Amino acid sequence: MINGALDCRGSVKPNTGPAKISTAPMAIASTGEVMVNAQQLSTTDELEAAVEVAKGSGLVIFIGVVVPHTRMRAVMRDVDNAVADIIGRHGVELVTPNHRRRLRGERRRISRKTVS
Repeated sequence: MINGALDCRGSVKPNTGPAKISTAPMAIASTGEVMVNAQQLSTTDELEAAVEVAKGSGLVIFIGVVVPHTRMRAVMRDVDNAVADIIGRHGVELVTPNHRRRLRGERRRISRKTVS
């Protein structure tokens, strides 16, 4: 999809106004990392200044954009489909033999309690 160039799958209209920085103080990445907003570390609301402060920290920087509310449903549907595909291909491997045995035992106990 991305081979040295941005694949936006459609036209991108350049925003001629100044970039807006999210006021969310933190975010959690899909990798489990907790990220703080560089704007919180900067003394100005300018994007370039926030990036410079972040670069100066020596820490990993994530640069992204917030998905617009108008596209959120489509994006979440695609994420849901991707996860379903992954589970379909790896689901059996995700449930270890010990876990499967434990699940069968729990099902037996539940059925005994409900059949009395």
